[in-house]
Amino acid sequence: MKKTIAILALQGAFFEHEQMLQSLGAETMLIRNLPDWEAFGQTTGGLQHAGLVIPGGESTAMLRIMRDENLLLPLRQAIADGLPVFGTCAGMILLASHVDNDDRERLATMDITVMRNAYGRQLLYRGSVQGHHRRGRDCPHDIHTRAIYHKCGT
Repeated sequence: MKKTIAILALQGAFFEHEQMLQSLGAETMLIRNLPDWEAFGQTTGGLQHAGLVIPGGESTAMLRIMRDENLLLPLRQAIADGLPVFGTCAGMILLASHVDNDDRERLATMDITVMRNAYGRQLLYRGSVQGHHRRGRDCPHDIHTRAIYHKCGT
């Protein structure tokens, strides 16, 4: 049976994660609310046969939407029960058991410590890049933000 990977599609880079996973032959399902999550569990024959990707984006916005959509506790429980999960950037912040400079509630299911804004405030840097944008357009300028800082274990 082919495994379906859920992608938390609240905000951020969920489309890029969906494209990549599908290009690798995975079936995906976008999760935007509690009914989507419940349908995912039914579609996959139980969450133990699936996985979850939490993409990069803005962790504060994603957390607010998770709360508004009543997803925080069901996601936390599924991960605690053994659901494989992968988080990039904001996803890692949401999964971290400890965030050095942020005491907000989050999923907190991965034994890592991260620091939001570890390299300064989230300001944009515009710089020249050579080549083409990932969607094939010319891209003389790109926008960069800095990465979070993380360490294993708490």
